[in-house]
Order: sequence, then structure tokens, then C-alpha cells
Amino acid sequence: LLDLPKVEPPLSEIDQSLTDRTRLKACREHSLLALSRKDYVVRVAFADPLAADSRHVAEALFQCPVEPAIARRTHIHACLDGIERRQRNGRHEDSSTTATAGTTATTN
Repeated sequence: LLDLPKVEPPLSEIDQSLTDRTRLKACREHSLLALSRKDYVVRVAFADPLAADSRHVAEALFQCPVEPAIARRTHIHACLDGIERRQRNGRHEDSSTTATAGTTATTN
């Protein structure tokens, strides 16, 4: 099978500056979540890393190579919901709130 790391970081550990409002829709549609940036590579969690276009979409969105990881779709969408709420409220960092799988998740 795939030799990719399985991740489910709390929302407070995700670099939310990578997922601005313009990227949220594409991230939801392709069930992907940018986790962090190191040098010129963005670590991205995919619900389905084998989906033909997911990696290409991520590379186009973040305009750099991606380092793939796997996360549950529910966790990805819960984190995206949390990021969207923070953007609506004008906050990007608030370590008191974390997204957990199954809380406000949407499924495809």
C-alpha cells in the first residue's frame, strides 16, 4: 500500500495562512488540507492521495511541490470548517479551538 504518513493534527498546529478564502473551495472539492510549508514545499493532507488530479490541484493552488500525507476526509473538512470560521471572525490563530474529526465535518 501507500507509504505516506497518516496525520490528524489539531487546527492549532495547521498553518492557516496557506488556506485563504480563495483556496477553501478547491480544498473542499478535492478534500485536501495544507498543513505546513518548509522551504519551497507544502505538506498537504489528502483524503484520497490516489485521486488522479488531487496532487496537481494542490501544486497549482500552492504554486510549489507538495509533500503528501493522508488524513480522514471528516478531519480535513472539520479543519476547513474551523479555518473558515476563523476567517469570518477575522482571526487566523487561536490555539484554544481545535478541530476534531466528526464534530462539524461534512462528507462527500
